[in-house]
Amino acid sequence: MTRRGDLHYYGAGTVAPFDQTVKVNGAASGAQAGAPMVGIEGVVPPRLRATLHRRPDIGPVVIELTGAMNRQWQDELNETGTASMVIPNEDPQSTFVQPGDIIRFEDDGWACFAWIVQHIERIQIARGEEIEQVTKFSGKGLLDILSQALVYPANSLDALPRGPEGMSMRPVEEDRYFSWQSNAYNDEAWLNAKLYAPYWPNELDSPPGMPAHSGMFAGCKVWPLPGCWRITTNQGNYWIAPGGWCYFRHLIWIGDDDPTRTLVIYGLADDESKWWFDGMPQYETFEWTNDDSDLVEFTVDIAPGWHILSVAVHNSEMGPMWSDMFGEWINPFSVMFAGYRFDDNTGEFIGGPLFQSDETTKIVDYPPGPPGWTPGQVLDRCLVESGWSRKTIPFLQVGFTHDVDSDGTPWPTVTDISTKVGTDYLTFFKEVAETYIDLWMEPGTFRLHAWVKGQRGINRPDVDLHAVTDPNDPYSGNLAGLTFTRVD
Repeated sequence: MTRRGDLHYYGAGTVAPFDQTVKVNGAASGAQAGAPMVGIEGVVPPRLRATLHRRPDIGPVVIELTGAMNRQWQDELNETGTASMVIPNEDPQSTFVQPGDIIRFEDDGWACFAWIVQHIERIQIARGEEIEQVTKFSGKGLLDILSQALVYPANSLDALPRGPEGMSMRPVEEDRYFSWQSNAYNDEAWLNAKLYAPYWPNELDSPPGMPAHSGMFAGCKVWPLPGCWRITTNQGNYWIAPGGWCYFRHLIWIGDDDPTRTLVIYGLADDESKWWFDGMPQYETFEWTNDDSDLVEFTVDIAPGWHILSVAVHNSEMGPMWSDMFGEWINPFSVMFAGYRFDDNTGEFIGGPLFQSDETTKIVDYPPGPPGWTPGQVLDRCLVESGWSRKTIPFLQVGFTHDVDSDGTPWPTVTDISTKVGTDYLTFFKEVAETYIDLWMEPGTFRLHAWVKGQRGINRPDVDLHAVTDPNDPYSGNLAGLTFTRVD
């Protein structure tokens, strides 16, 4: 039998390295029936031990609860797990434990389960021929700490437009999307879009030296103001571009002294397009008609801070077609947008464009699939926000990264992770666990581990993953879902 890094060794004051494989001899291996399990030569740790700890640093042992009896626990993958114990009332230690404290159970010197005290109950138990007064302590595992933080809107509550006495001027968004369209998405690896030409209502008005056809773009009669830049893909050129989807993101800053609370956004995109503002869907076009109906127009509420306009554009995949008008083969690809301040009182625009498509617009050219987040990014983003804005669980650490899980297995890219605003982290993470991940919290620390679903331990030596034998029982293979169950 081999016990590995999921458990922490605490026996006799000797700490084994986290990744050390410790051979366990004796009854468990059948070598010497009834012999004690020995993890390190010469060290025989106590059979069972309960220790008291306090948040946020649960490393130090406040006291060993020598009077603890009837210790029971179950630690299940993707669940908080439960635990309980009793201490006789005549034992002074029964008064040391308070709601919110951490109890850690150790078995043969290994930290097997840690839990948060939530309920304290005075009861009577029969021990032999006597009735004894005891205190029962019970609660859920450390994973339950996630229930103390909530999923906030993409821009946080502080970014919403405010009215008198701090009242919100618009409803709080109901859903939180973790997608490439959202504000928190990291687009550092994206390229800058390619400028094609400034847009003018009439080609005769175009400045000298501009490319041919710089004014030939549908919507010229309805676009509110001239002078905006058209941008295109970095592959090919405007007139002959590859077919497929490209994705654009444009960052927008609203200063604290800017009184603007409404933006009107106009756009044009050849051929098909989808538009989002701050991750929320706004507009969709389905084909290019080359007339005024191609104009995209929508209104959004804004507040001081950073905002993001996201656009997905699909160019025709039929390939270049001969144009008698221009005397050349064409498959045009072009995007243009601009946002204008709008005065709600006067019903008029305020000045020129607040922002427009230009060389600062970010683009991903024809990726094999839509950009997205990894499950590791989604979980870490939530935990970072809890540390910034609510200070709820900033002490919680993670054992995975944005790129790989806790065993080093690469995460998949996911495009459809979302939840309702106000959902607690535990509920949300368990929602993600239904499809993408497995979750577990170390019993010795507030370190959260996450794995690609069904892959826990696959990259570790001496671990064999067995296929499910019963389709109705997902745990009938390697019992990956059950970490530990014990009643002493």
